Amino acid sequence: MSLLAIGNRADSPACLVEQAVNAALGRTFEEAEALMLSRFGAVTLAHLCDDFHERLSAHKQSYDLDTIHAT
Repeated sequence: MSLLAIGNRADSPACLVEQAVNAALGRTFEEAEALMLSRFGAVTLAHLCDDFHERLSAHKQSYDLDTIHAT
């Protein structure tokens, strides 16, 4: 299972250009996924809570979750 919902195309699998592009993109996708997973490992509920409260205190208007998420 991949974290990224994008991938290589296989319209013409015998095409050498397509193979080269897919190989390069495949490595890039793998590196991007590894970086994202390592960064996700550093995110904690405490950090998210602190960030939320900082944003809430900086918010100038009333903040109603029902209104915000209604659209």
